Amino acid sequence: MPKAVTEVKDRFVDLERHRLRLEENVSKLRESLRHWQTWEAEYEGIKEDIQSLGDEHTSSELVLNA
Repeated sequence: MPKAVTEVKDRFVDLERHRLRLEENVSKLRESLRHWQTWEAEYEGIKEDIQSLGDEHTSSELVLNA
């Protein structure tokens, strides 16, 4: 096989390997994003619960009511 053909094939193999790594990274980033979105939603729920109690409760009362 001519050297130029071999070099082109090698470049395509490298490109495919790089594409697969990028896909793996995208999957990991999506999973991380879902994780943080879940935490944010839980945080917002807790924050709303605390705000709905009003200002008349102390920190100790909030802990006891949890």
